[in-house]
Amino acid sequence: MKTYYSSSLWCKDKGLPGTAQKLNWQFSYAGSNRCIPVIYRFSKGIVFDVITSLDEARLRAFFEKYGSIEEKLTPLERRCAEQEHPYQDVHFKEIWINGKRVENGYSSSSGISIPWVRQDDELKLVRKVYSALLKETACFACARFCVPYPET
Repeated sequence: MKTYYSSSLWCKDKGLPGTAQKLNWQFSYAGSNRCIPVIYRFSKGIVFDVITSLDEARLRAFFEKYGSIEEKLTPLERRCAEQEHPYQDVHFKEIWINGKRVENGYSSSSGISIPWVRQDDELKLVRKVYSALLKETACFACARFCVPYPET
């Protein structure tokens, strides 16, 4: 996959693609197993994807509970429902590169592939590229981070 210096999963070609460095770093966060399979290096910084395999049964239960009443929820009920969602975004408190903390300037975007809810054409390429990681899962999320190198 050609990845460009942007946090957008839907970015069109801009500049030179990054140099891939395989990582396959696995960790748990918010009750889900996550993986950063590759870091893409650029002259300005790095881009990486956090892949989360999602439990299809939990997603179906969530959509059965809230799918038909989503429009009728009060703001408080909506916040409570969001806390029950099987996928929770990844939030990094700090990002360090080469022993230096990145103070600001990083960004992210994310998408969820749930084939029985809607087809996400933009995530088809992500599924293809990370097929070895996603071979046994129907539903997944991808969060892409773009992080500039810290100022020296």
